[in-house]
Amino acid sequence: MKDSSSRATKDGHAEAERSRFDRRVRALKDTLWRVATSLAKEADEADELVQKTMIRMWERRDSYTGAGAYRAWAVAIMRNIWKDDLRRAQRQAHVALDACPDMPDPEADVEAKRWARHRAEVLWTALDRIGARERKALLARHVDGLSLSEVGRMLGTSRKTADELVQKACRQLRSMDDMLELTLN
Repeated sequence: MKDSSSRATKDGHAEAERSRFDRRVRALKDTLWRVATSLAKEADEADELVQKTMIRMWERRDSYTGAGAYRAWAVAIMRNIWKDDLRRAQRQAHVALDACPDMPDPEADVEAKRWARHRAEVLWTALDRIGARERKALLARHVDGLSLSEVGRMLGTSRKTADELVQKACRQLRSMDDMLELTLN
């Protein structure tokens, strides 16, 4: 009797955990899609990136400590998956194209994708260099499309402070203009 009641308790706990996870992921669906499309540039790649992110979030759900915003944790997971995929693609790109003479020259398209990925990587590097609170405020405002009031609530602060954090993040990024310009040219 005790075994069946403890199993029912475990099953109930697992179902509650799945339900809580589903609610959180549904709330992030639009954000994850926007971030994925800014990284991947193609809808099918973005879909795959969102799927991989949700799987990784589920697999690592115990690693979320609650210390930061759930959204920031999810975006960090997505960015890490994207970087891993990019590295993997770069390693695989060393295949000799001479072996396929009938294929059209993909260099123009490959170069455009490489450039877009490089720009995104530079942007994320710059974002990593600004303060964590400022970065969260900036991403919530300009990537997630939240109002300043919503950003303030998310950060547990006022609308005015949220606005100041976004402005400070923009100033910090502008101060990196020279570095960004050199890297992007």
